Amino acid sequence: MTKEIELLRIELIEAGLRYGLNAPETLYLSQKLDSLLNRLIII
Repeated sequence: MTKEIELLRIELIEAGLRYGLNAPETLYLSQKLDSLLNRLIII
């Protein structure tokens, strides 16, 4: 799961730079990353 989080984090940064922080793509990736991080905390 850690590798998945790291890859998603990189993808999120790239989306933020490319589309802006309020773009739907960026927000979607941010929510997806939040969900993964929350699952990791619960484990």
